[in-house]
Amino acid sequence: MVKKLTEVATKLAKKPAAKRQVIYIIDFENIPKTDVAALLRKRNVVMVVLAANRTNTVTPETLATIEAHPDRVEVIIGRITRKEFVDKLVTAKIGEYAFRFPEAEIVVLANDRDYTDLAAHLNDHWERAVPIKHEAPHSRSASATTKKKERTGVAKRGGSRAKAATERRAAKPITNPDAEAIRVLLAKLPKRQLPKAESALLNAVRNYRESVGLRSRPSTIVKHLIECGYIEVGPRGVKYAL
Repeated sequence: MVKKLTEVATKLAKKPAAKRQVIYIIDFENIPKTDVAALLRKRNVVMVVLAANRTNTVTPETLATIEAHPDRVEVIIGRITRKEFVDKLVTAKIGEYAFRFPEAEIVVLANDRDYTDLAAHLNDHWERAVPIKHEAPHSRSASATTKKKERTGVAKRGGSRAKAATERRAAKPITNPDAEAIRVLLAKLPKRQLPKAESALLNAVRNYRESVGLRSRPSTIVKHLIECGYIEVGPRGVKYAL
């Protein structure tokens, strides 16, 4: 019986043996500071894609890690000297893995601002968010920063966050009418019904936007609410000060 390739790809992606949950795509500028071995030690990280150029180098330890995990590490090389060529390769890989593994989360590690614009476009048109991060959880510079935050940030939690959100809101009122409409809608929802993840929030904004005909993009609306202090997006999810 003839089957569509999309059906085959979806079934392959959902096989229990694969367990594809998180895919990291690393831009060439972030390869030197990313601990590939630490990423692969996470059981939910099933694929690490290194988008390198011809000048990228790695340590012998990283090279051994890559060679030891051919099924979980992919290396793509931008053989054209223009920097934008690697950007195009990353964009192509985002689309490839999003289609092959529809249930997986795709995280791009990049410093280039162009990726942020790309993510905003994808988040507006896809069913899931494509987060752009500057560092991996176990990058060589992130660990020291995390320890410092743990020592100094405990006393600043709780009421100080609400106070900071209030100050930001007072300093920068909402100027986007679509963002104000979404804020009013969220404020009317019971706390337990508020979206807890950024991707869920974007989907909720997208659905409401389409139903009432708002003109602003979902990512623009959410970004405006964050800047005004009504929403805070962090590693533990979304917090509201509506």
